[in-house]
Amino acid sequence: MSPGDLFFGKPVMLQTYADKTLMNPEGTEAALVKNAGGEAACVHLVRNDDGTVSIKSMNNKHYLTVSDDDDGTPICRFDACEIKKLQKFHLKIADERTFVLVSERKELC
Repeated sequence: MSPGDLFFGKPVMLQTYADKTLMNPEGTEAALVKNAGGEAACVHLVRNDDGTVSIKSMNNKHYLTVSDDDDGTPICRFDACEIKKLQKFHLKIADERTFVLVSERKELC
């Protein structure tokens, strides 16, 4: 079993090194916010046939989309019912308990 197998098939919480957690309090908008309680985004990581990973919200069963607003700022939303390019990420293992997800849209990262 590879370390990446530990992240699949169970709920995970997404958190950054800066002690921020991915939140989606309304069930559609996602944002990284300072940990201060509230409803964290509990997600499932989904393996795609092309080797990428998609992130499915357990709150609303939608997939995380990375897009940009008019000024080029990356925006994350749990708003997609199916997986396309904007819902795909590359999984990079940092250690036994830590991974990094990189958007297919590298220009937004």
